[in-house]
Amino acid sequence: MALDDFPDRLPGADRAAVAILQTVDSTNALCRRVAEASRSAGRQLPRLVVAARRQTAGRGRRGRRWQSPPGGVYVSLLVAAAGPAWLARLPLAVPVALCEALSEPTGGRCRIKWPNDLVVDGRKLGGVLIETVGGGGGAVVGFGVNCALPGGQPLADPAVALAELGAEPPVPERLAFHLAVAVLDAVDRPLDPAQLVERYRRLSAHRRGDSLRWHDGERWIAGSFDGFDDDGRLRLATAGGLRLVAAGELVEGEPAGAAR
Repeated sequence: MALDDFPDRLPGADRAAVAILQTVDSTNALCRRVAEASRSAGRQLPRLVVAARRQTAGRGRRGRRWQSPPGGVYVSLLVAAAGPAWLARLPLAVPVALCEALSEPTGGRCRIKWPNDLVVDGRKLGGVLIETVGGGGGAVVGFGVNCALPGGQPLADPAVALAELGAEPPVPERLAFHLAVAVLDAVDRPLDPAQLVERYRRLSAHRRGDSLRWHDGERWIAGSFDGFDDDGRLRLATAGGLRLVAAGELVEGEPAGAAR
């Protein structure tokens, strides 16, 4: 399946229009520009999927550069928001949908490193970047997955590509289509909050007692992983007591508990 064969609309007449590009600065940035143009023209926010072979200015959380060579899957969805509760569930629902959709090509080893990295055996396979647009009236849901190996060489730690996992890796364009449909399903039919948190827990890469560090925007706070609460917030046991982490920077330390 060549990139040009990727359908111009995903299943269902009202699901999403699709833009396929060889190269783009950032699929998320393009979706944001479309959202701003729609807002300026007084038009309804379109539903759009942007997929690219390569990004020249891909971004991760906190503005970090996301390396985006050919062979990866780089996709962003522009969707209208369905309310504050819907927006609050996206950071859980999207990684769960992607991790479950990647179960077969990873041999069931895909896990979620809080809050939104996809990892296999501790190595980063992909990530998610969700941004609100239009004053919270919409969201851009971006994700990237390492699929093939650029130049045929293994990726350097801590990254990993599907092609390194033993099984025949999927064609990037087919994988992009498969994952986009999975994410749209999660966007349109969000799970019951309790069910969503439980599925997130089952897919977590973290084990109780793992050493973690959290950056609260001002300083680093060390502690150990103590599970998730019923809203999906990470429980961090620190010397000063339990902290509930809903946002911020989390960095793993040396495992202090059960093996992965």
